[in-house]
This record gives sequence, C-alpha cells and structure tokens, in this order.
Amino acid sequence: MRNQNMWLFRVFLICTLCLNVTGSVRAQVSESVIHMDKSFYVSGEIIWYTLHLPEFFNTLDRVVQVQIADDRGNIIEEYKLRTNGKTFVTGYYKVPYDAPTGVYRIFFHGVHQFIGQNIKLAEVEVPVYNDFEKVTAEMTLSHDPVRQASFMTDLSVDISMSGDAVAKELSELNIVIKDASGNPVAAQLSVSVVDAELCGRGVIRPAASVDYRTVEGLHEGMVVKGTLKTKEGGPLQVNVLGLYASDVQRMYYTKSDDFGSFFAKVPYFTGQRQLQFLGYQAEVDDFDVELSYELSPGPIQTQVEYTSEVITYLELSRKRKNIYRYFTTLEHTLDAQPSEELPQELKPGVRFKMQEYELFDNMHSFFGELITALKFDEKDDVFTARLENPRGSAEAETHLSGAPLFIVDGKVTRNGDFIARMDLSLIVYVDLYFDPKMLRKYFNVVGRSGVVIITTRMPDSPFPEEELEDVFVVNGVLAPARFSQPGNAEIPIIAPQLYWDGGLETDYHGTSSVQFMQSDDLSSFRVVVVAQTPDGRRGMGTLEYKLAQ
Repeated sequence: MRNQNMWLFRVFLICTLCLNVTGSVRAQVSESVIHMDKSFYVSGEIIWYTLHLPEFFNTLDRVVQVQIADDRGNIIEEYKLRTNGKTFVTGYYKVPYDAPTGVYRIFFHGVHQFIGQNIKLAEVEVPVYNDFEKVTAEMTLSHDPVRQASFMTDLSVDISMSGDAVAKELSELNIVIKDASGNPVAAQLSVSVVDAELCGRGVIRPAASVDYRTVEGLHEGMVVKGTLKTKEGGPLQVNVLGLYASDVQRMYYTKSDDFGSFFAKVPYFTGQRQLQFLGYQAEVDDFDVELSYELSPGPIQTQVEYTSEVITYLELSRKRKNIYRYFTTLEHTLDAQPSEELPQELKPGVRFKMQEYELFDNMHSFFGELITALKFDEKDDVFTARLENPRGSAEAETHLSGAPLFIVDGKVTRNGDFIARMDLSLIVYVDLYFDPKMLRKYFNVVGRSGVVIITTRMPDSPFPEEELEDVFVVNGVLAPARFSQPGNAEIPIIAPQLYWDGGLETDYHGTSSVQFMQSDDLSSFRVVVVAQTPDGRRGMGTLEYKLAQ
C-alpha cells in the first residue's frame, strides 16, 4: 500500500508540473540560447560555450548538470555548472586528440527537488573532426556544417574596434548595449572572435524551451542520485545511508525509499570527489549501489558534413600541430583552477606513530601486546575488532558496541580480519577516535562504534573488494578556466580562435571592452557578441574586419 501511495504521489507531482496555466506570466515558456566560440571543432581543441538561460533564472542559485555524448551515445564527460543567481552559465570541454569524427551532443539539465527527475534545459549538436582521418573528395558539400540561428533581438549591440587590426599586436573592441529606446543598459555578454574564412557561422544555437514552474523546483545544491539494492537484486529501503568524502574527511547522510531510490545533497565542490557509501551496521550489513544519471541518448543519426572550408581547416590544423610540436608546446592549453576545500580537522583520542614499533609484524600482534583502546579477538583463525573508550565514566560510555569503522587511506571498511593482518611496516599512523561526543561531531551515527584512521606508505595497496564496490568517483562543479591567448613571440600566431569570454559583464552604462592578440593570418575575422539583461532581453551583434596591410 505504501508503494502504491508513493507511486500515486509521484504521478500527481509530474502531472502538476505539466499543467499549462494560461494567462500567468510565471507559467510562460522561454527559450535558452547557446553561444559557442566556433561552429565546429577538431580533435585536441577546446569547446567553449555559454548557455543563456530564461529571465526567471535571475537571482536563483541552481545547478545545471552537463553531459557530453559522442555520436554513438556514450557519455564521455560529465560535470556541473552553478548559476549563482545569474541568467547564464559558461563552460568548456577539451576534445581528446584521439576523438573520432562525429556529431557530438551536449546536454544540459537540472534535478527537480520534489520528484528527483532530470529536467531538460538545453541540448546542442557539435560537429567534431579528427584531422588525421582521411578525407575523400565525395565528402565535400557546398553548405555550412552548422547554420547560424536567429532569435528575437530586444537589444542593440554596437561593436567597434579601436584603431586598425595589426598582426601580432593587441586589438581592442568596444561594446555598447542599448535597449529599444536607445538607452544604455547593463547586460551580461558572451564574446567570440574567430577567423571568418575558416570557422563557419553557426555559433548561435537555439537550445530548448523551459517552464518557470519547473525551474522554480530545481534543486539548489548538488545532489547524488542512485538506487540501493540487496545482494539478491531487490530494492533496499534504509533510514541511514552514509556517504564518506575522503578528501575532506566528512560524512554526509541520506536515506532510501521503498523503491531503493536515494537522493543525497552534498556541498559544492569542483573537480572530482571520491564517495564511499556506508550503511548503519545495526540496520544493514551489505548492499549494492547504482548511481543514476537518467540519460541514455543512444546513437545519433546526423552525419558530419565536409565543406571546402572544413577541409581547408583540417589541412591547416595538421600543419599547426606540427609547428607547435616543433616548438615543444601545445596550441590549446587549459589552465583550470579548481577551488580547494580544506579537510575537516580531526583530533584523535590517541595517535600511534608506527615506525616506533618495528618489533611487531602486524596490527593484531601490536595491539594485542599493548593495552590500548583497540582490541582484536581471534576465533577460528578469524579476527574481529572492537574499540573501547578508556575515558568513559560509566559502562555505557566505555564499551562501544559494534565493529569500529576503519578508514585506510581514505577507504572505509569494518573488516577487522583485514585490518588485523595489515603489515605494520607499511603503516605510518594509526589514529583512534573513541570519545562519543567527537564521534557524533565527526562521523555521526555510522561512526558510533568508534573510528580508526590508518595512514600507510602505499595508498594503492590491496583493499577488500566488497568495500571497493561501494566507492564511486563523482563529478562536481566544473573548475573555472579562461581562454588562453597566444603569448610566445617565437611562435607564429595562426590560431583560428583569437578570443573567447563567456561571462563578461558591462558597466551600468552598458559598455565593456576586451583586448586580444591579433594573429598573423591575412584573413577576415568575425566578432560575435550575445547580450542578455537580467530581465531576459537579448541582442546579438557582429563585426567583421581585416588586418591592416
């Protein structure tokens, strides 16, 4: 009966989200727009983009999940972007040098905090070419691989250049944003400057329509979704599910429902984080975990197209790679700066420096010989462990019931036999945590039987396989990075991408300026600027120029 009620509740929520409330401004549907730095990419290059979101994202701090799939439908990259109360997010993806030719897809979605489902926010197709794959003459077509999208322009975007563009000198662009009445307005901008004869025109793509009520319900923080199952494969409902983050030495908690589904909120982090799932030993001993991404896009039917411009681009790309190889450097560098979160400071009840006890072979021989809070008991050649609180004043405070939690180089186990047989010469420190107040503060209910943290000289040493099955690497917020402009005077500047900034903002007078190094190419160049105000008005401006002779 409880399962049926839960199912009916979910159906009710989904139907409520899908209702079309006419005449309500808050229920209106608005489109997202994607600005990319180029219309197609080659292996080894970096895809830079900005997703301009509808106005009702303004002031909302939401997480946008990004997944990138190749033409076979395989998810090859995943990360998150945070809106921070703005109506845009900007990101990047470094295309591997061995990436095969195909039409790749970038998906943007959020997680609804009530029903736990992924809500699609945008999707874009991206042609990717491997410049070392053979191109035949019959592949050549007469039109652009990607066509430029147009959208309603509520703003005027005026772009001008200060002086002439001169090879290998700084060029400066001045940008002014005005509304329909000619008044300057503050706006957020995305700006791209490329070689117009090589890079194509399709840098602005329509994305998707988004309903306000859906956005309002998107989760504000980062979440980890998945399913708990018994070893027999059935759904597992638990009231306590721990997630241990080894890099910050913190434990997070959630629970699973009757279907085994869990929905864990974790603090923001950049890059990747290792999470290990733990049960409360008084509730469940063992289980299986499946993380849920809810995205199986499947193969794409769209084929890449080869224009004469694309073929020329591929030929020049191979030459550029040889030039950069000669100078022993890279054409496309990515200087991402992940934020560092300091680990929780833990104060053990007792610390043992194991290099001071060389006479002992293993953990059980050492702790069996000395009088310590950690005890090992042997029965039928199998060791079990227990931890006592030597500072407890009463019986209940002295004996910590259950098996202690052992954290070995960031990985967690309750396998006392494995710990007892660890080679003492490989261990640097053994820290014992047995005070109930500290255990609640640091680890809460999963650590109530005591915690032992072991630091070894070999972090990659063997570990119980059943525990490793519950360890997952989870992707967090994409680390911030800036477009890298050429700066080595010895290397010819022949890059087709001269400048990109996906998160530029004007001043209150609607003005902004950017500087970039001009290339050596005697070509024509195109500037594209997309502007959006917090209330959702948009505009696009372009400027084409040539180098001064």
